[in-house]
Amino acid sequence: MTGSVALELAEPLPCRGQLLDLPPGSYDWLRLDLSAAPPTEVVDTAWLYYEHGVDAERFVVPAAEHRAWLPVPRRDVLVGVRLPDRPEIVLSAMTMVVPPPAAEEAGVGT
Repeated sequence: MTGSVALELAEPLPCRGQLLDLPPGSYDWLRLDLSAAPPTEVVDTAWLYYEHGVDAERFVVPAAEHRAWLPVPRRDVLVGVRLPDRPEIVLSAMTMVVPPPAAEEAGVGT
């Protein structure tokens, strides 16, 4: 069973290179829901902050899509993400997808 953890946003958030603190955890993916779809594909870099390091990840938002997926490949505790400086991308929600064994151990989705 795969679970998820939602990040609460007070209001839609334009991506301006800000660092978002995340609930510390082991995640497979970050699902980013967008309030507006970009007219053309956007390719940039997001930075994933872990307990033991920082990694750059390719950030892609397909044209006319209201959702983007950011992989979390490192097997370490993720604590934050720095969004790219692309104010035309407005984040309306973010969900951290928990890998199956961690979801069961944490009781997520049960």
